[in-house]
Amino acid sequence: MTEHGDLSIDNVIAQATAVFSINTLMRNAHEDGQPFACINNSMTQGAVDVLNLHQDKFLLPAPINECSGICFLRVIIAEAQVNTRATTNLLLGQLTSGLPNVMAKEGGNIRAFNQQVMSIVRRVKRHGADPGSILPQLLRVHTSVDDKNGKFARCIKNLNNDYINGTINLDDTVLMTKAEAKYEELVEDDQCEIVNQKDDTVMALQTQVEALSTELTTKKKPKEGGKQADEKKKVPTWMSKPPKNGESKTKNKDGKTYHWCEGYGAHEPRWVIHKVEKCCGYVKCLRELGGEDRNQGDEEEDSGTPNSKSPSRETSRSVGWSTTVLAQVRRSADEDSD
Repeated sequence: MTEHGDLSIDNVIAQATAVFSINTLMRNAHEDGQPFACINNSMTQGAVDVLNLHQDKFLLPAPINECSGICFLRVIIAEAQVNTRATTNLLLGQLTSGLPNVMAKEGGNIRAFNQQVMSIVRRVKRHGADPGSILPQLLRVHTSVDDKNGKFARCIKNLNNDYINGTINLDDTVLMTKAEAKYEELVEDDQCEIVNQKDDTVMALQTQVEALSTELTTKKKPKEGGKQADEKKKVPTWMSKPPKNGESKTKNKDGKTYHWCEGYGAHEPRWVIHKVEKCCGYVKCLRELGGEDRNQGDEEEDSGTPNSKSPSRETSRSVGWSTTVLAQVRRSADEDSD
C-alpha cells in the first residue's frame, strides 16, 4: 500500500501469472483470487465500468483466464492517485530545500520530523519517481537543531565525521534511526530543550517587549515643565535609584520597610511599600503567561494561605527575563529623556 510505486503493473502481472500457472487450485491462487471478488463486490457500478476499461491488466490471459486480485488492486491505485510531474517536483523539492521548513514546523521534534520525511519519500515512490539519497540535506538539517547543551548537534557531527573517515556506513535510514535514538535519550534524561520549541505565551511576550522598545525609542522627549516632569518631581530621588548588584532589595527608611519593584508595566521601577509578589503588574504578567489563576490574588490576601498552583519553572524564568528587558528599556528611555 505504501511502496507500490516501486512495482510496475507488468511486475505485478508477471507475479500473478506465475502463481496461477502452477495450479489454480493451490492456496496461493485462491489467496490472489479472493481479493478480486471482495473488492469488485464493494465497488459502485460506475467504478466497475471505469476499471473494466483496463481489464487486460487484471484478467490474466489464456489459458489461465482468471482475474487477479493483486493486479486489480494495483489498477485501482493507479487510477485513484494523481500522477503529475508538478506534484512529483513539489515533493522532491520538499526533500531538498524544503527540509528546514519541515523541521521548523515540527519544532525540532526529531521523531515527528523523520515521520514527515518518510511520508514524503513514500509519496514520491507512489508517483513512480526515485527520491534518491537525501543524506547531505538530512545532515545539514539535523546539525542545525540546537538543544540547550548542544549534545544532539555534536552527536550528528560525530556521525558525519565517522562516515567521512569510512568508519561507518551511513545512509538516510541509518541517520534518521540514530538521530531519533539520540533525541529520545536526551528527552528521557530531560537534557533536550530544543531552542526553536518556544511556548506561544513566551513568543507573545517577546513581541510585546519588541513593540514597547520600538515605541520608547521613537517617542519624542517630554517638554520641560510638562505633566511627566511634574509627576517625577513628586517622587523622591532615592526612591528611583535601584539597588546595586549584590545589595538587598529590601530596606528600612523612616520606620517603614521598602521593597525594590520593577513595576512590570503598572508603575515606574522604584522603592515601594508593597511586596513584589503583590504588585498588580507582576500578577498580570503571571496571568498572561498562564502562571496564576485570575482570582488567586484576592483569595490569597483573604485566606493568608499560599496557592497550591504555583507557576512552573519555565513560566518563572520567562517572567524574569521579560521584566529584566522591560526594566532596561525603560531605563534607557529615561536616560534619553534626561
